[in-house]
Amino acid sequence: MRLVIFLGFLLLSIGISAEPAYTFYDEKDASEFVGKAVIQSDKGWYYVGEIKNGVPHGNGVKIANEGMVLYGEWVDGELGGEGAIYTPAPFNALEAGTYKKNKILGEGVVIIGGEAYQGPYGRLGLPDGEGVCIKAGVKKVCTYDHGAKIE
Repeated sequence: MRLVIFLGFLLLSIGISAEPAYTFYDEKDASEFVGKAVIQSDKGWYYVGEIKNGVPHGNGVKIANEGMVLYGEWVDGELGGEGAIYTPAPFNALEAGTYKKNKILGEGVVIIGGEAYQGPYGRLGLPDGEGVCIKAGVKKVCTYDHGAKIE
């Protein structure tokens, strides 16, 4: 019984003395930090997530000063893995897929102007090829050429 009580107090004391989940940094002061952080930039953006040497590296969310939201896996300061980007007005677009250097590679999904496209993306990170478009619940095959829809 004493062992159970001792283990209970030990677990409680670990929880009480735990480090904060995130550390706050100004962008200029985060250059040596590795771990979970909240970063505020003089350029107007914010980031919450894992960083390495002061840049997003791991999972996190970046909110740009114009309202753009970038979420997902980061590598050396750029989206590099599963992620999504929301771009506010005038586009009001949501894009999701597997990223490399902030651009979708392979298959992706974009919703813009009430229409969704699911299909291949080209090397420029834009819809490129034959995919499926969905608008008002109606699915149809559609084609994009380097980001431009071919009607």
